[in-house]
Formats: sequence, structure tokens, C-alpha cells
Amino acid sequence: MSFLQNYKLMDRGGIEPETLATINRMSVKPSSVDAINYDEFIKEIKIGHSLTLGVNSLTPTFRILQMSACHDIQVSNLNWAITTIDGAGQSAYNVAGVGVIHTPYKYCRSASPTGHIKFIQTIWNESVYEFDCTMGFYAYSDPGTVQGMGGAFTNGGTNALILRSQTTSTNFQIRVTCSTISAGTQAVGSIGIYAAKRLASVQSGWYNTTQRVSATVAPNSMSNLLSFGIHGELRNGDAVGCNTTALNSMHFYGKYAINLGVMKSAIENYLAKYP
Repeated sequence: MSFLQNYKLMDRGGIEPETLATINRMSVKPSSVDAINYDEFIKEIKIGHSLTLGVNSLTPTFRILQMSACHDIQVSNLNWAITTIDGAGQSAYNVAGVGVIHTPYKYCRSASPTGHIKFIQTIWNESVYEFDCTMGFYAYSDPGTVQGMGGAFTNGGTNALILRSQTTSTNFQIRVTCSTISAGTQAVGSIGIYAAKRLASVQSGWYNTTQRVSATVAPNSMSNLLSFGIHGELRNGDAVGCNTTALNSMHFYGKYAINLGVMKSAIENYLAKYP
């Protein structure tokens, strides 16, 4: 019996096509238990967003859905939403070596101030997400050191970001397709979802389902075809210089309609299976 046939028999209701497509790209295949857990994670997200089961329906609600909490470091770079946009462990500015450490089933963290995961495809070339977007990450531990997620418009002009800082006055910063940074506060050491949203002219920053900051802002263009990075400070369309020991379990980017309560429940239900 083939590998895929084995997985199809695990769940008589059918394994989701996004799960199968991601398993096909895994260098180290999951156990049957892991595959079922991945699929239940994907199903919970799809059901929570009223997306059709049994077909590829994560997109366009999700542009990136990336799990650091997985069985192998190569898997931590894969995108469950779109097969053609996967990430890769990076060190900034072509420094030798890959700067990401992976702890199976729990998280990834940067190995150095330059380590990050980079989605090298053209994330920012679809205007549908310019004024209708959400990006977020699940912090498995939050030591309060600087961490970030997003991509830049030009050097020094960030197109979108979430920045978690250790300073008390601006320890939660967002900037979404504009030149204005909006800052809120969230207690250092808070585990959970950090997210930035934009709908029309309003950008907002969130911790779990609580809005921490909101502002009306003017737009920048999203026409530049630049990269999307996680784990670090944002420069030149990349996430670099992160200087963080933060443990990050999941990252996502897509439409404003992404439900933060659904995302928090899905990742925490998944993580609970690997105590």
C-alpha cells in the first residue's frame, strides 16, 4: 500500500488536500499520529473560518500558514496554504550558516541575532491584501526581546510588520502598508497570538482577541515584489537582526477575516497533544 493510501485510510472522513500537499513536500515524513494531528489542526482552522472541507480552500483567506511546531526543521519552513510559497532558514546579509533552531512539536527560535525564516517568493505582489490583511504569530514563550514578522517596501520603509519590543512604552508596534508605526502595550512574558490587521484605512494591533492599538493611516503601495520574514527586525524586505530568544510556534498571513480566536484555539489544541 502506498504512503498516501496509508494516510487516506487513517481518517475515513478524508485527509485535507492541504495536509496531503504539505506532507508530499516533507523530506522527513510524519508518523501516522503526527499526520492525523496536522490534519486536525488544518480542519479546525478551516471549520472555524467556514472554509469548505475536502477541497483546497485555505487560500485566499490565508497566504501563509506556517508551523514551527512540527516534527522536523525542514517541515517548519513549509507553507500549508500555498504549495509554491515555502520558506527557508536564513542568516542575514548572506552570512554563512542557517540561524534557526528547531525544537520538535513546539517551536523555532533564532540561533543568533541574524537567524530567521524567509519566504523568498513574491508575497507582496497581490493588491487584494493591501487594505484587507492580517498577519500574526503564536509566541510559545515571550521573553520580551525584540522579535518581528513581515516584509519591507523599501530600505527603511516597512510595508507591514508586527514588532514585539522589550521597552515598556512601545512594546507592541505595528505598521501595515503605510509609513506610520502604531504602538500599544502588552505585558512582557505574555504567551499567545500577536497580530496586526488592516481594513481599509484602519490598522490595528492585537494580543489574542484583544485589540491593543488602532489608528487611521494613509497607504503605501504594495507593488514591490519583496520577501516576507519572521523572527526578526525588518530591513530591506527581510527579517534580520532579530536579537531574540522568542519561541515561536506558528505564523500566518492573509485576509482581515482571519479569526484570532480560531487561530489561538487551533494551535493550543495542537500543542496540547505534545506535552
